[in-house]
Amino acid sequence: MLRLPLRQASRLPTLRRIALERSLPATVLITHRHSSTNASLPDEAVSHTPELINALLAANQHFVETFHGAGLPWWASIITATVCLRSALTLPIAVYQQRAVGRMLAVAPIVQSWGETLKNQLAREGKTKGWEYETYNIELQKQYRAKVKQIYRQNDCLPMKSFLLPWFQIPLFVCMSFSLRGMVISPELIDSLSAGGFGWVTDLTTRDPTMIFPIAIGMSNFLNVELNSMYMRDKQSLRQKALQNIFRGISFAIIPIAAQAPMALSLYWTTSSLYSVAQNVLFRVPAVRKALKLPIVNKPSNNAT
Repeated sequence: MLRLPLRQASRLPTLRRIALERSLPATVLITHRHSSTNASLPDEAVSHTPELINALLAANQHFVETFHGAGLPWWASIITATVCLRSALTLPIAVYQQRAVGRMLAVAPIVQSWGETLKNQLAREGKTKGWEYETYNIELQKQYRAKVKQIYRQNDCLPMKSFLLPWFQIPLFVCMSFSLRGMVISPELIDSLSAGGFGWVTDLTTRDPTMIFPIAIGMSNFLNVELNSMYMRDKQSLRQKALQNIFRGISFAIIPIAAQAPMALSLYWTTSSLYSVAQNVLFRVPAVRKALKLPIVNKPSNNAT
C-alpha cells in the first residue's frame, strides 16, 4: 500500500531557478570531431569550412580597420568595433532571451500550484490502487513533465529560448579574438599597432605590464556571475551552487590567461566584459525593462517555496 510521504517526494523543479540558472555566463568548450566513413557532413561542406572561418576573421579585421581609417586610434577603433558588434548582434538576442525568461517566471506560480495539486491527486490514486512509493514517484514525474511542457507551449516560453545568447556571443567572441590576434602579428599592421595604444599601454602588440587589464577582465566576469545570480532563490540546489562556484573560479582563472595576451586582445576582452556588466545592470532597471517591453521581475522573498 502507498504511504503518503508527500514531504519526502522529490522536489519538483522550480521554474525561476531553471530560468535564471540558464542566464549564467557560459563556458567555451572546444571539441574536435574526427572524421569517419559515415560522416554526416558532405565533403564539400567540410572543405569549405576553413574558407568560411577565414572570411569571418577577415570581416572582423576589416570592421576594426574601418574605424581606424575614419581617423580613430587603434585602441578607440577596437573599443568602438566591440560596442557596435555587441549592440548589433548580441543585444537583440539578449533582449529576446530576457523576454523568454520573463515568460517562464510568469508561469512559474501556475506550474508550482499545479504540481502540488498533482501530488495530492496521485497520492489518493496510488492509495486506492495500492501503488508502491517508487511507482507513485515515477508517475508523478512523468505527468509533471508532460504538464510543464504543455504550459510552456501554451505560453510561448520553451526553455530552449532562455539560453540562446551563448550561441551567438561565443562565436563572436572567438572570431573577434582570433582576428585581433592575427592583426598584432601581421607585418602590415604591427608597426601601427605598436604605437596605437594609450597611457601606459602605448604598444597594443605586447602584454599589459601593470596587470590592470587582466585583473579588470577577471573582476568584470566575476561581477557578471553575481549579477546573473542576483535574483535566484536563497535556497539553491547543490548543482546550482556548484555551477556558480565553477563560474566564479573561471572568472579568476581568466586573469593569468589574459596576462599573457597582447593588449589588443585584453582591450577587447575588457570592453566586452564591461559591456555585459552594463547590459546586466540596465536589464534590472524598471524603466529600461518597460522601454524594452521586458516583464518586471521582483527578487523572490526569503520564505519563497
